Amino acid sequence: QSLPIFVEQKQRDIIEELESLKQDRLQRDIQFWIHYQKLLESLSVMETLIKDFKLIRQAELDNITAE
Repeated sequence: QSLPIFVEQKQRDIIEELESLKQDRLQRDIQFWIHYQKLLESLSVMETLIKDFKLIRQAELDNITAE
């Protein structure tokens, strides 16, 4: 195998690897934003649950105070 052929093959290998790395990065970025969105949704649900719990507890305390 001659040197020019070897160099061309290595160059193609590097280009393929770079493309693969770009695809991996893209998939990682997509996964990150999906997880981030799910985290925000979970925090919103948690906030709603906490507010509802506080309102229920406050109503119970108001009933005790009114009695």
